[in-house]
Amino acid sequence: MTRKILIIGGPRGGKTTYARKLSRELGIPLDHFDNYIKQYEWSELSEKISDWLNDPGPWIKEGVAGVRGLRKWLRKNGGHPDFEVHVMNEPKIKLTPGQERMHKNHSRILHEVLTEMAKRKERGARA
Repeated sequence: MTRKILIIGGPRGGKTTYARKLSRELGIPLDHFDNYIKQYEWSELSEKISDWLNDPGPWIKEGVAGVRGLRKWLRKNGGHPDFEVHVMNEPKIKLTPGQERMHKNHSRILHEVLTEMAKRKERGARA
């Protein structure tokens, strides 16, 4: 099976550090969603991410916008993802006020996404 790994979490959770380490250890290409934040509005970026999650593997994809892309992917696809989802949502360092707001919003979406994924897994749904 070709490995596909999505790493999601709020700001300053260690996603990039973990993704780089995993990429080196597994020899899998890495894509950082945060590289696209200045190119796209949030809604457009999450739509792009939802499409990129259908890319053939192997891949590792990570970034704070990943949870929004996963939410859109779940809305567009009926099954359980065929990629691994790694969550790193606890900040490793003190957040700025803006990062605190982002973390709060991210955590709300993350709860929604993980709840939906658990329901799909219980039903045995596959993508």
